This record gives sequence, C-alpha cells and structure tokens, in this order.
Amino acid sequence: MPVYKNVTVNLMLQADQITLLVGQNGMGKSNLLEVLLLIFDELYQLKTKGRNAEKQPIHYEMEYECNGRNFGITKITDKHNISEYSIRAGVPEVNHMIDIKDLELPNQIIGYYSGENKRIRTLVEKHIKSEERSKRIRYSKGNEELLRPRKLFFAENRHSMLVLTTLLLYKNHHVYGENIRKVLHDIVQVENWDSIHLRFRDPKFSRTSNRRREGLTLAYYRDMFLQGENLEGNDIFWGIRGSVDKLLRLLLTYSIENGFNYDINTEKKGKREYFDIESIPSDNQFAEQLFKMFPTPMDFLNTLEECFTLNIVEEFDIILHKKDERERYPYLHLSEGEQQYLLVMGLIAMSHGSRDETLFLLDEPDTHINPQWQRSYIEQIQKLCSSEGDRRSKAFFISTHSPLLVQANSRGNRDVDLLLFKRGENGRVQIDTKDDSMNNWRIDQVLMSKYFDLPSSRPASLDEFMERRKAVISDGGDNPHRELDADVDDFGYLPTGETIADVEAMTYIHQMAEKLKREGHL
Repeated sequence: MPVYKNVTVNLMLQADQITLLVGQNGMGKSNLLEVLLLIFDELYQLKTKGRNAEKQPIHYEMEYECNGRNFGITKITDKHNISEYSIRAGVPEVNHMIDIKDLELPNQIIGYYSGENKRIRTLVEKHIKSEERSKRIRYSKGNEELLRPRKLFFAENRHSMLVLTTLLLYKNHHVYGENIRKVLHDIVQVENWDSIHLRFRDPKFSRTSNRRREGLTLAYYRDMFLQGENLEGNDIFWGIRGSVDKLLRLLLTYSIENGFNYDINTEKKGKREYFDIESIPSDNQFAEQLFKMFPTPMDFLNTLEECFTLNIVEEFDIILHKKDERERYPYLHLSEGEQQYLLVMGLIAMSHGSRDETLFLLDEPDTHINPQWQRSYIEQIQKLCSSEGDRRSKAFFISTHSPLLVQANSRGNRDVDLLLFKRGENGRVQIDTKDDSMNNWRIDQVLMSKYFDLPSSRPASLDEFMERRKAVISDGGDNPHRELDADVDDFGYLPTGETIADVEAMTYIHQMAEKLKREGHL
C-alpha cells in the first residue's frame, strides 16, 4: 500500500510472474513503476550505506517473496519494520522481526522506458553518474578486477545495439542459446552477422604521450606477443584493468593468432592510440574462449557497456544477415520496432537460466512494434521464462496502452495480473484488480470499455451517420433508403452490420417487435 505524491494505492497481486498496468495517459502507470524503483533503491542503499542512505519520500506496506523467503516491510515514518513470515494453509504467519542486512532483495532490477521519461531518467541518473564516476576512478587506479553487474540496469533505445551484439555472440551458448535464437530467428528473423566492427581508443586518463615516449605503445606489446613474450601483468591497453582489459586482450591476441584483420595506429603527435577490429570473430573456438571469460550474456553486456562508460569506443557498427534475404545491411536499417523488440526481449532471453532474482520494470515497451508482435508479446515473455526456475525468479511489471496486451489475460491467465486504471466519478484515479469481465473480449470491445473509453471502434467520420441510422431504426419509418441513401453515397462501401440492407433488417425487426407488443404477445 504505497503512498506517493499524495496518492494512496492498495494492491493485492495474485500472479507469480507478470503484472500489466493498463490505461490511458495521465493515469499514473509510470508512477507505479517509479514507486517500485524508489522502494528498492532505498532498500539497496540501506543495506550498503546504512544511516547514510538517501531516504525516499514514500510510505508503504509491502509483502514479497525472494529466494524462497517471505518478507513484510512497513514504512510509516522514516523507520522500516521488516519481518520474515511463513505461509500456512494460504495464511501468512509472522515468524520474527529481522535486521535490514538479513533482507533478501532482487539481485538485479532491469528496467526499460521508451522515449524520454524524464521522471524515471532523473531517478536512475544519479546512480548511473555515480557508478560511471567510480568505475573511471577504479580503472584509472588499476583496481577494477571483478565483474560488477549493476543493481539497477535501466535500458534505453541506445542500448539496443549492445544487446544485439551480445545476442549474436551468445546465440549458440549451451544455456542461453535456445532462448536467444527464439528472439533472433523466430521473431525478428536475424540469421547471422557479416561483421561486428569496433574501433577502440585510449581513455583520457591513459597519458598516451608519456607511454609513447617510453615506447610502451600497442605496437610494442603486439611485437612482444609475436616474439612469444608473456604479456601477463603488462598494461597493454592504456592502464585499464578488469573485464574491459580482458576483452581487449582477447580480441587482440585471438586476431593475431588466427589471422583476423585488425589495426593498431597512433594519431599524429602521439595524442591518441587506436585499436581497430574489422569484425569480432564468429568461429566456435573464439566463442568458447568468450564464454569462459564471460560466463553469462549479462557479464559480457556489462563489459561492453563499460567500454562506452570509459568513452573508449569511437566506431561501432553491425552488418546483419536476415533470413531468406540476399542483401546484407547495417543495424541502423532495422526498424524502430525491431530495435525495441530486440532490446527488451533480448534482455529477457539473457536472464534465462540464471537463478538470480530479477525484477523487470518495463514502461511502454511495445510503443513501436506491430500489432502481431503486440498480440503475442506476453506469450513470448512466458515462452522465454517457461522453466520452473525462471517462473520463480523473474517478475515483470509492464505499463502499456495496447488493448492487444490486455487480451493476454484471456481465459483467466493465472500468470498475468491486470491493473486497470480509470478515472472515477470524483475525478480520482482508480485501479481495478478484480475485473474479469474483459476475459476473451474482442479488440473492439476492449477499446470501448471504461478503461479505454472509445465511443466506438468505427472511423470517427461514421459516428454521426450511425447516430442517424439509430434514429431511423427507432422511428420505424417506412423508407430508410430515402433517409440514408445520400449518406451512403458519400461514404461508399460500409462494412457488414452498417449497410442499408442491415438498417432495413433492423427496422423490420423493430417494427415487428412493436406490433407484437401491441398485440400482447411480448
């Protein structure tokens, strides 16, 4: 029961996996995602910073399951009361109060927002800037040795190319490959890649001029490697450490040993140094080494993103090969819908098989995709998270305007909760959670419901005609042709149910009903 921006929300969720937030603009769907982000951000900080944690302006009561344990949290003032409880015969029973350090939280929150959601961006930006600043400091000091996946990973459309690169490299992985191929091949129909080109440059903290005066250039280290020298412990790549250094070393040494095209060059006056890979290798041997170095796709994605965080990527492009097409074309030729779909579904596919508890907060992830993909969107998520482990460890909150996603709750799908936003008679937003009346509805019926509030599913230009049609039928006139022919001539073809023949039939039925009433038969 969060209280945020002077709004109180009471929710009881039944589904284990997916919650859909549905409604018109301005109803607060994104605000609810913000609430979840604020709550877990505060809890993460409390666990790591203690009293120095930034307090969020929100009060709430919340119960959730994480790593097989059940927790209840109440924050009425600035104090958090945290309990662990068990469930017996469907009823929660409090076992004991616990300290914040014993609270289980999602290993990672993966978010996405389409377009420019300034509120969510503001909420996560301080984390991004703080993280980027600390990474640059660690790298410059040479003490970044471990993979450090961020707790809050909020993807924007700019991440799509990074995700696609990761999907292509891991599509034959023995754990993640099956799900990744579902996204690449079955939906977007990306068969393979011709090249993934990257051009790296030294970071600003590298002091390339000093290194060049000492002769410690990339060309020098390359020559040492060709002579059989062991380069372990040498600062080959500009003093960078950790996962980025490992990736750059792998690309350089593998290209040298296996004859892949690469280039090392230095800018005039020695101010910048460049390492250019014509294409990341696509053979199985490279894949094995990559998987050993970065066991999960998220490990690699985080490393690739860190390359951009350090500002060492100058050029990056992908040439793709799509199914049943002869032409190859660059990534940027993919439509916005394909890029959006690859980004969101790719992140979900990459989380498959991991036992880590992951919370997905997706703000309108379907804005650019076609109706066919929208219609199967929830089904595709369920297919990508169909294992028992995924069902228990992955949870989704998805905001949408799409009536096609609402249909995901057809047949009372127990894996999907619908939160239906509407504005009540008092002007306040209400959230219906127990409205099963839309189960198995057609799209036009969903659109005309109180949650979408369209007056009809017809073209707006037909509404006035249909009102006159209704009046003709109600009046029971003898010649509907004469009254409506002019309109029909203007509109031309009318779909079934709205033609003059249909009007005549309805008029006849209306007249017969009135006659039977007068005769006392009805």
